[in-house]
Amino acid sequence: MKMLARLSVRLVCAVAAAVMVVSCSGGSSGPDIPDQIWPLAVGNTWRWSSARSGEYSTTVSSKRTIANTEAFQLHVTGGEPVDDTLYANLSSGLYTFGSAANPLSSPVLWLKYPAAVGDSWSFFGTRIELMATADSITVGAGTFKCYRYRAAGFDTYFAPRVGFVRSVEVSTGATDVELLGYSVK
Repeated sequence: MKMLARLSVRLVCAVAAAVMVVSCSGGSSGPDIPDQIWPLAVGNTWRWSSARSGEYSTTVSSKRTIANTEAFQLHVTGGEPVDDTLYANLSSGLYTFGSAANPLSSPVLWLKYPAAVGDSWSFFGTRIELMATADSITVGAGTFKCYRYRAAGFDTYFAPRVGFVRSVEVSTGATDVELLGYSVK
C-alpha cells in the first residue's frame, strides 16, 4: 500500500510538471508570461491592413549570425515600402541590426521587453516610452493582451508571442495599421 501511495504521488508530480511545461510553452499571449515580444522563427508570417497602403504581409525569411547573435530577416511584401530588416530577441528586448544590405555592427534596442510602465529609451534619436503592459486590443486577427509603446505620435501595440498588433495615431485616435492574421511557430 505504501508503495502504491509513493507511486501515485510520483505520478501526480510527473503529470503536474508536464502540465506546467505544456501550459508555459505556447498558445497564451500576455505580458504575464515572459517570452519574445515579436516571435522570430523562419517562416513566421503576419498580415496587416494599413490605412495608407492597403494590405501587406511580413515573413521571417532567413536568419544569420551577426556579432555572435542570431538575427532574423523580415521581408515585407505588399503595400508597405519597408526594407528587409534584421531583428533579434535578446534578454532585454527586441533589437535591430539594420537592413540586410547594410547591417549594423552591434544591435540597437527597439522595444524593451520585459519592461515597466514609464520605461523610456532612445531608438535612433526617437524617444520610445512604455505606456501600458496589459491593454486588451481587438483586431481582425483576434483579441490580445498587449504592451503599448509610444513614439513619434503613435501608440504601437505588441502582444508577446504574437508580435505587432496595431498602430494608432495619438492625436486623432485613428488606427494606422491593424493585424489581420498571423502564423507563428
